Amino acid sequence: MSRPDHSTIAAEEENISSYVDSCVNLESYFSIALSAEVIKEMVDNLSSRPCGLVLGHKEDVLRVLKENILTEEKYADDVKEFEESGAAGDSAVRVGPVLVGVVAAAASRHNCAARPDCISKIVKSIGGKAKLDPFPVLYVTPLSETITALAVANGVARGSVKGKFESKSGLAQKQYFKSGSDIKLAFVEDPLSAEERVVLTSTMHAINLVKRLVDTPTNLLDTVTFAEIASKWCAKWNGKDGREVHIDIVKGDELRQQGYGGLWGTGKAAQYPPHLVTLSYKPSAAVLPDSTKARKAAFVGKGIVYDSGGLSIKSGAGMCGMKHDMGGAAGVFGAFLALVESHTPALVSCVLCLADNAVGPKSQRNDDIILMKSGITVEVNNTDAEGRLVLSDGVYHASAELAYTPDLVVDMATLTGAQGIATGLNHAAIYSNTQAAEDAFQRSGRQSGDLCFPVLYCPEYHKKEFDSKVADYRNSVTNRGNAQVSCAAQFVGNNIPDSYKNHWVHVDMAYPVTADGIGTGFGVSLLVDVVTKKLNSL
Repeated sequence: MSRPDHSTIAAEEENISSYVDSCVNLESYFSIALSAEVIKEMVDNLSSRPCGLVLGHKEDVLRVLKENILTEEKYADDVKEFEESGAAGDSAVRVGPVLVGVVAAAASRHNCAARPDCISKIVKSIGGKAKLDPFPVLYVTPLSETITALAVANGVARGSVKGKFESKSGLAQKQYFKSGSDIKLAFVEDPLSAEERVVLTSTMHAINLVKRLVDTPTNLLDTVTFAEIASKWCAKWNGKDGREVHIDIVKGDELRQQGYGGLWGTGKAAQYPPHLVTLSYKPSAAVLPDSTKARKAAFVGKGIVYDSGGLSIKSGAGMCGMKHDMGGAAGVFGAFLALVESHTPALVSCVLCLADNAVGPKSQRNDDIILMKSGITVEVNNTDAEGRLVLSDGVYHASAELAYTPDLVVDMATLTGAQGIATGLNHAAIYSNTQAAEDAFQRSGRQSGDLCFPVLYCPEYHKKEFDSKVADYRNSVTNRGNAQVSCAAQFVGNNIPDSYKNHWVHVDMAYPVTADGIGTGFGVSLLVDVVTKKLNSL
């Protein structure tokens, strides 16, 4: 796969090459250690100031400081001052030579008890204060069914600045590795197996990559670059310890020729062509002796690398931040990589629907009628409702064209502005054809820290919003007051063939994809938990 000759000048090509390489080499940023090792490192480095970060509920932090780390009499006043201070905050505070982060103990029934939102803010507040590399982080509140290691790791990875995309003055070339320390995370009451530690580190690596992808501007992360990153990742892992990791790419005119009208129409006007990228993973025979009995999952991600709105063009202010419109594709890609790296005993596929919704001579128009891969015809009445078009081709491909029929199909997208109204800034909206999958995702959200909440599933009320006099459907609703998130999800679901009888979940994460305009890595922990903890029971 090569970029068109006219793409960029040589210096920019070198910059893009450096960016791609940086996205394929992230594994060293995080590690999971034993608590005794991390405590010893902190004690041995008390003169370093800070010697590490202790995280957890205040009473647990205080206990570990007194009993394990700041045991010398000279630290008694520091510990007493902390003991008499206020409760949780969003920043790490210094207690003698130790940084301390007090995590809120309160969490409502729709929140994650581990409070990764608090953890990420505390870790982020450390910034350049971390002098040791790797920097020791010790989580001291006992783990449980609700306070999980995965949610804690999620919060730490979200808050880490290592590997963050940033381009400021003096960093014009190869600016992609943010300065900062690696993180060595441990849990003071450590019930984790070696396999669980691998899952945690793999998930943290993937969250870090997803954050970077979401924050990257489109002049670096176009459809060609995204596909190149995916291709290099597959080459890196295929054959490793018996894994089979393969990639198939359909792009440009090939999409039109093969009938992917939604993806082709959305991206055909852009400088770089739309891509349908399909990744597949099969574990080794040692991990999965009988693949015929394996559980199977397929992820589909909306990968609009930039959304101008097309001819239904957004305002200038409305376009700012539209580089984030590939957050769904980034999230499912990251989850796929985490499952591959941790050698999960399941068959997993990942479909990336990559396009730039640009304006040009070949732009799709309102009033165009397009033929979707599912055979459905769609009258375009809003070119800025493009995400559902690319996803529709993707979910048909995932549910009808893979080498196997998945037990679970998940599509993930920054699909609607209405998602924030329906479920807020922190909870993704989920829409599922089965109660079992809906319940599983809601539980996984609370246990992984990637929160989600169900919206109304009532297709008989939603389908009619897309009635057209000249096609099977229009692509935008008639009544914006009628459950927009559910309607948009159902448009995607209309393209799943009747022959598919298994679970389907739509995840609209338009708002959780970022926090304060910066990528969160949302989606990785959620899907890792679903596949590793819930898939077998669906």
